[in-house]
Order: sequence, then structure tokens, then C-alpha cells
Amino acid sequence: MSAVPGLLLLWALLAGLVALLLARTRYGKHLYAVGTQRTVATLSGVRVHAVLVATYALSGLAASLGGVVILGYTQQVFLSLGDPYTLPSVAAVVVGASGAPRSPAGRAATGGRWWAPSCSRCCPAWGWV
Repeated sequence: MSAVPGLLLLWALLAGLVALLLARTRYGKHLYAVGTQRTVATLSGVRVHAVLVATYALSGLAASLGGVVILGYTQQVFLSLGDPYTLPSVAAVVVGASGAPRSPAGRAATGGRWWAPSCSRCCPAWGWV
């Protein structure tokens, strides 16, 4: 048995591939352009529709791979298998995007906490965020 779990190796491999895809390819640069300002990307000659279709296709591929990994981990299939993972995945996206306009140092210093007071009023369970 290995000292490093197989899922960690799979995650590290996929994270490296995605980082290379986004940093070193024309698709990655186009995706950043579309995500930053769609109109400017269109006027710059980026085929926005093609980039969006490719991004949604890759997202679906990643979701299906995640489903296969969870299936291998639990050894069973039922409809609500991924329900416990819904809130943490949405919270990770919200916390990650909360400091997007700010500098990386600002995000590290605040930990994305600037939005927590408004969310804790409507959802007390998120007060820890």
C-alpha cells in the first residue's frame, strides 16, 4: 500500500493538467479573456461561443470523472449520493470568488471574509465563514 492515497495523486495530476491548460494554451488565454470581459474578447477576435461550449464540455467531463471517483470510493450507486458534497462545493466557489477583484495578498489576509456578515444574517449556519 502506498503512503500517498490514489485520489490525492489523481487530484494532483488533474490540477497540474488544468494549470498547464489555462496558463500555456491559447484556449486558456481565450477563457481568461471571455471571463474577464466578453465584449472585449469578442472585439479582439476570440470566438466566444466556441470557448464557452468547450468550457461547458470540459466541465461536464470533470463532473463525470468526479462521479466515477465517488462511485469507486463508495462502491454503491443511488440518486442522492452527491448531496453531502453540494454545500461545501458551492461554499468553495463563493469563498474563492469573494476576493476575485482584490489582490492575492488581500484575499490571503481577509480569507474572503468580507461577505460573511451579510450571509450570516440570512443564514446563521454560515457565521463561521
